[in-house]
Amino acid sequence: MALREILRTDEIGKVAVIESLLLAENITHLIADRNVQAYGGTGLQVRVLIESDDFDKAVEILTEAGFKSEIYPLKTNKTN
Repeated sequence: MALREILRTDEIGKVAVIESLLLAENITHLIADRNVQAYGGTGLQVRVLIESDDFDKAVEILTEAGFKSEIYPLKTNKTN
């Protein structure tokens, strides 16, 4: 399973919304560093990783949900 980072945020509430969107669409994902804020305070970011095969679908879903400016980096899974 190859994972790609789709976004980073320090807003835990936003992570919960994003995770619920991904779960609703059965997109394989991992929320990395979820508990990091408990140890280091504010400013530390949580990473959302997506299975490579689901990356384009996740970009589409998160874009439709208003997270387009947060997608990191905004690239599709296609190679040139």
